[in-house]
Amino acid sequence: MTSRSIILLSRSEAKNKLLASALSRQLPINKNVEILSVPALSLRCRQWNELAGEEQASIEQLADIDLVFCVSAFAAECFFFLLTEKKLVLPEQLSFACVGSATKDFLRQKGIAEQKIIYPQNGNDSESVWPLLEPYIPSSFSNILILRAATGREWLADKLREKGAIVHYVATYQRQDNMLEAGIVGDLQKAMDNNAKIYWLLSSGEGVQALFHQLAPIFQNLTLAEIRNRHHFFVFHPRIAERLQQCLLEIMPYHLKQEDLLIDVV
Repeated sequence: MTSRSIILLSRSEAKNKLLASALSRQLPINKNVEILSVPALSLRCRQWNELAGEEQASIEQLADIDLVFCVSAFAAECFFFLLTEKKLVLPEQLSFACVGSATKDFLRQKGIAEQKIIYPQNGNDSESVWPLLEPYIPSSFSNILILRAATGREWLADKLREKGAIVHYVATYQRQDNMLEAGIVGDLQKAMDNNAKIYWLLSSGEGVQALFHQLAPIFQNLTLAEIRNRHHFFVFHPRIAERLQQCLLEIMPYHLKQEDLLIDVV
């Protein structure tokens, strides 16, 4: 009997659809292989009246900003929605920095010139973009605006401040944990009971937290052998792997070591 496999996608519904379509073209998807869309988080752009006074001032005074750093394409998209809502125009001198080609492509679509966008050719984190920014801090970029959610890593901001830059934040979007539907949880429980192999695609630490805390009752019933042999985790960054291990350590009734988990960084 052929064992069943499930590919679980945990990104937003829109991104899951695109990825599922790409996987369907490249993989032999059949009755024994199922792609399951389970968005761990919902993202929503914030409106102008939801911003704190300091955030509103940072956007209204963009003429004083040298560089805008976008943590994601969605953060940038929500920023431009805010500009449109307030009928504000970008100053010509403004430069942008980002990680990942998707954010760079979005900025280009919004009319930002290629030479005004700083982004790493390789790597998708703050550590990748920092070597490109460091030579220009603070001589060219002394006032920097970071677009992100309400919370985020402070690593880049700390580096910028150490070099003498002034850092401002605007939380252009809000993250919220998605409550998993009972049917999804039931399908996963049934699949695990039937010894299915599950491939998890995990794209953020916050998504890992939201997803696995809700799935704790299922995972608590798994043996160490089942974890090792039937669950393969794919993450976008080593930090997500660390968050995953921490979450499982919190919910499993026995001690998990890193080597007990099959994790690939993609």
